[in-house]
Amino acid sequence: MSFLNVGGESWEDLALDEGLVHMGHNCNHLELDPAIHEAMIQAIESDAYRNYTPPYGFDELAALVAADVEVSGTEVMVTQGATEAIYQAMAAILGPGDQTIVSDPGWPHIPNFARTLGSEVISISVYSPNAGWKLVPEIVRDHVTPRTKLITVIDPLNPLGSCYDEEEIKALCEIAQLNDAWLLHDATYRDFAAGGNFPAPRYSERAVMNISLSKICGFAGLRVGASIAHPALMARIREHQVDRLGGNWVAQQGAIAAYQTKPNWKPRVLEMNRRNQEAIKACVDEIDSLDIISWPPAANFVAIDVTGTGHDSEAVVRAVLDEGFVIRSGNYTSEIYGPNFVRVTTTVPDEDVRRFCDALPRALKRLT
Repeated sequence: MSFLNVGGESWEDLALDEGLVHMGHNCNHLELDPAIHEAMIQAIESDAYRNYTPPYGFDELAALVAADVEVSGTEVMVTQGATEAIYQAMAAILGPGDQTIVSDPGWPHIPNFARTLGSEVISISVYSPNAGWKLVPEIVRDHVTPRTKLITVIDPLNPLGSCYDEEEIKALCEIAQLNDAWLLHDATYRDFAAGGNFPAPRYSERAVMNISLSKICGFAGLRVGASIAHPALMARIREHQVDRLGGNWVAQQGAIAAYQTKPNWKPRVLEMNRRNQEAIKACVDEIDSLDIISWPPAANFVAIDVTGTGHDSEAVVRAVLDEGFVIRSGNYTSEIYGPNFVRVTTTVPDEDVRRFCDALPRALKRLT
């Protein structure tokens, strides 16, 4: 599994290198609330973690997720990250011979899971401003067939930063409903959508949504997420639960504290994220060979088209790595469009962003 590697270097080596600035995997490195650490430390010091957690997550955490998402009539199942939530939902829906609609570029594990489950993947290009850099309903309708079983929507879209409005989510739900299909709404980056995020289960009982604490809450290494669906679909998903003994006790206690304190720190994180994005845009605007994709991004990163440099995204990533910064090429998200763009995380201290903006022109100069 090499998809986490950057610039030809092992992710483990990079992650353990304290001299690097990590701006490639969209982790949140900004300060949150000390109560989060305290809750996890208490769970360890009390030896509470020696017990199994409830199979579907602590009730308190599930209730906090439900209140945050605000979709009545649904149930919440806590998972070990959004990846597990996505796989379990897809396993409950797909079978051999079914078709799954995905975007290109997109998060690569969704089509990988579909293939594992015997589904044919229908990949739709969204690398265009004409499509708004996303899987719009008009395009989806043209690709639905009698074998379409699942429409997948990454919202906001990793890796381009585009997002969906309410009417688009409603229309996608309607397409699924009319074609006896299902909608998977991957909302990992939902907290960064300035115009709001519109959970698909609010509009259809044939929709399942997943959330993650990896981005807004900084829990990437702790692995906490959740599935949200109406009872009939959730019953099917639970039959495909991977971890029958529940997730990490310590991480879930931290997650409870994160949600309890979220109103205090989330506005500050969003403000710093937007300020960092604007700083990177100002830097990119001064470089003729680069272009920002999908501005403003509804995520904690900026996607940058690098085709004007005359080099592919991997070359740009390696040059930036030599300056001490980890960013990502688009290659792992799209075989076709991946060489065209890089992605730069913006939930990092503003000093790191200033240093990155100083380093980027130097890195590109070495390529010419």
